[in-house]
Amino acid sequence: MLYVLKNDKIEYSKVTNIIIEIKKGFYAPLTMEGTLLINNILTSCFALVKDHHLAQYYMFPFRYYYKLNKLFYLNDPLYISNSEGLHWTIKMIFYFATYFTPQILII
Repeated sequence: MLYVLKNDKIEYSKVTNIIIEIKKGFYAPLTMEGTLLINNILTSCFALVKDHHLAQYYMFPFRYYYKLNKLFYLNDPLYISNSEGLHWTIKMIFYFATYFTPQILII
């Protein structure tokens, strides 16, 4: 089941078909809410986790680190627009999560 937007309401919808595509690389935007609405389908911003809400809890420091930096640097507060890979704070939070609660990860 997926959450989908129908008639301005979020509802469940049954998955009727799955197509597997293998591609190299990915882009995972992080939002303050931890979700994205794409093509009327609500999705989590988090990869490699079993529990979206716990991942959102772990990302609390990064989200507010961003908010604080946004006050001082208007365009690119974390200097990440031209970088690849994970931001150093995300790496630190991921390490913390794997050390204290590895059962939340899919890896």
